[in-house]
Amino acid sequence: SVGCAVLYDGQAKLDGSTSATLRYVVRQSDGAAASLRGFAGFIETAKASGGAAMPRDLGAKVDQVANRVGAAADELAARTASNARKIRTVLDTTRKILIGVAAVMLVLAFLGLVFSLAGLNSVVRLLVFLGWILVTATFILGGVFLLLHNAVGDTCVAMEEWVFRPPGSNNSTALDDILPCADAAATTEALRRSKEVNHQLVATLNDVLANVSNANTFPPGAGPPLNYNQSGPPVPLLCSPYRADLSDRPCAAGEAPAAFAPQAWRGHVCQVSGAPGQSQEVCATPGRLTPSMYAQALAVANASAGLVGYGPVLAGLADCT
Repeated sequence: SVGCAVLYDGQAKLDGSTSATLRYVVRQSDGAAASLRGFAGFIETAKASGGAAMPRDLGAKVDQVANRVGAAADELAARTASNARKIRTVLDTTRKILIGVAAVMLVLAFLGLVFSLAGLNSVVRLLVFLGWILVTATFILGGVFLLLHNAVGDTCVAMEEWVFRPPGSNNSTALDDILPCADAAATTEALRRSKEVNHQLVATLNDVLANVSNANTFPPGAGPPLNYNQSGPPVPLLCSPYRADLSDRPCAAGEAPAAFAPQAWRGHVCQVSGAPGQSQEVCATPGRLTPSMYAQALAVANASAGLVGYGPVLAGLADCT
């Protein structure tokens, strides 16, 4: 009975530790897949913020990379779920067998005691024979138990190897199949497209701010959308995080970082007149941004900040760190 209790307690600890490890691995994979899906949706939203100003070829590339990233997320989640399901099946099967053996051995020990006290020696000998069969099975299951125990004990070492030598490298590790990398090509392309979209959005917005909102002279007879009675201090341009070659750039003097753009632009919003029949807003007070222009500019700033925020995530997924 003591042995049965030890066996039952040991399998419970094994099941708890392996299940915790498995849940951790699945959470890591699900987090990566969720990041990829979030980016796919966000870059489509950012593309829509550019409207007609977004080049058609870039828009098509954005659609392609969004589809590839979504497929990569689905594949990553599916592979991890499949691996987790297989591991869970093995753990559950082993757990049930160990519990069954422990229960049967306990029952046999109790019956042997009862029949021995009753003088039924032939039945006792049969129970002893069955007991030795179960002892043999226990030794075999003990070997399986030890194998799983060592696998759990090596998990920390395997995880450390996986961190320093991810599946994208030439050296394989024990966790490569359990916790696979996302599609490196898809995530690398996604990172580049996000920079292209970001650069295009900011450049388009700044072109409007510089040549329309901050303009002081207009061709004779010019009306909306060029001349909507804008006046006052010039509107700060939005800081572009990337140069034309998509390399990182610092904000120039007078540019508004995306995070502070709402505060920088709020004081430049004018009140518009409510004259009937006008399809274009016209400023009735000093200011260089109408409320609708301000909202559109904020949408671009938010899209730019969001794409920059996804940069480290995509870079980490691309090199599998």
